[in-house]
Amino acid sequence: MPLAAKAPDAVVGALDAAMRRFEISTPARMAAFCAQLAHESGQLQRWTENLGYRWERLRQVFPKYFPSDAEARPFDRKPERIANRVYASRMGNGPEASGDGWRFRGRGPIQLTGKDNYRACGQGIGVDLVEDPDRLATPEPGCLAAAWFWARNGLNALADAGDFVTITRRINGGLNGLAERREFWERAKAAFGVPGVETAEVGAPAGARRPVSRPKRARPGRRRRTTAKRRPPATRRRRSAKRTRRPARAVARPGRPARRRRPPPSRRRRRS
Repeated sequence: MPLAAKAPDAVVGALDAAMRRFEISTPARMAAFCAQLAHESGQLQRWTENLGYRWERLRQVFPKYFPSDAEARPFDRKPERIANRVYASRMGNGPEASGDGWRFRGRGPIQLTGKDNYRACGQGIGVDLVEDPDRLATPEPGCLAAAWFWARNGLNALADAGDFVTITRRINGGLNGLAERREFWERAKAAFGVPGVETAEVGAPAGARRPVSRPKRARPGRRRRTTAKRRPPATRRRRSAKRTRRPARAVARPGRPARRRRPPPSRRRRRS
């Protein structure tokens, strides 16, 4: 995370304490955790979800909630209205008119979202986040919330298995930004000295690893096949028993008159 070097010391200290508290303590766990936080928070530079989308982008990011251009245009660059629409009536939030979507939008380095998550996280870290949701955008509660969410969803075990894809699904709900997350993961593994880990395939069950392909060994005593062109079968090589004789033709030589070729011996007439 190149930009993380600009983070205040308070953020670095809070993150270190939160990782120790929730046992994110091995190189593999720390690498996966920091990689996911780097993507979610813009390398620890963005602590509140940015929902200022243009209407064209809304059609791409939230097609379920904006199925047509006519429905998306009124929400152009209106983050509060967007949050209330896309987060309404789910994750413990009230309907669109309640304003819960905006009140409990993504905050903290892991972008915790939804009233139910705010309530459960507050109980887990000892902070009332329902009454004061903005506290998640501050270093200590925000880092604790990220580590709490990580431990609560069993992501330490997935990090031990190298199952980065399933980790992404449990944080994001899908695989948005997987390529960038992987880039951060590779950098973090190098920084923390993580040995080579076989990563799981997309959609594989938790703990599944990518099969390793091994070269096939040649069996002794067997000749290796070549790519030489094979002769066609005998049935295709048909040769007529008697070849048709072409009539003799005149052959002209330079400076000499043309003369006819002598016929083959079989066609010559014997003199009596």
